[in-house]
Amino acid sequence: VRARQLTLLRFMKDPENNPEIWPDAHWPENHQPASEQEWQEAIRGFESELEEMIWIVQDTNRQLFEVQQNGKTLSWAAMTALHHNGYHIGQLKTIGRQLGVW
Repeated sequence: VRARQLTLLRFMKDPENNPEIWPDAHWPENHQPASEQEWQEAIRGFESELEEMIWIVQDTNRQLFEVQQNGKTLSWAAMTALHHNGYHIGQLKTIGRQLGVW
């Protein structure tokens, strides 16, 4: 989830230099945190990146609907992140319920 969000955030921050936003068959390796600390840092990083994305959307000087060189807009990237994160958070919730932890 974080890898995709970061790719979309990079595009939103600098679309001219980050046009590759959804490479074919992009699946990062199945990394497992080596420690609780690494896991918590990943969570904080995800939250920080999401806050930055929200800040970009709220910035009235950004042209959210301007079509970029790759044919996408900043609003498209924000909505894609929203949908992608929501889908995977739903998956995590489903697994948590099946395991009886939520």
